[in-house]
Amino acid sequence: MLRIYFMLYLLIFVDMTLAADPFDKNQRSLSITAHSTIDVDNEKININCSKIKRNIAKTVNFNDLNLIGVIQYTDYLEALFISESQDIFNVRVGETIGKELFVLDSITLSEIQLQIWKGDECGNKELLIVKL
Repeated sequence: MLRIYFMLYLLIFVDMTLAADPFDKNQRSLSITAHSTIDVDNEKININCSKIKRNIAKTVNFNDLNLIGVIQYTDYLEALFISESQDIFNVRVGETIGKELFVLDSITLSEIQLQIWKGDECGNKELLIVKL
């Protein structure tokens, strides 16, 4: 009987260690819905295309920020980012983040969508999806 309990115990805890960790940055996926990759250092960014409500982490490159979670309030959501220097930033829809001025387009509990305006024309934008 003790052997059965021990095997059941092992099966339960082995299964728990194989579960997906939402805070493991190696398990997160980053996808770009446009045809080209986003290389903001080599491309011109047009900041006149959108009205900037508030620029969050304006001295930090977006590549140095990690999405760590989403907070759900009664009427809105906020995304939480952490920098390499362990600073935490909360961003709402419509606000910009980073030196590259990514505009937070939408937030769900499983992903956030960011957009960036490229080139001289305001119709040229790319959408970046970051999943938790």
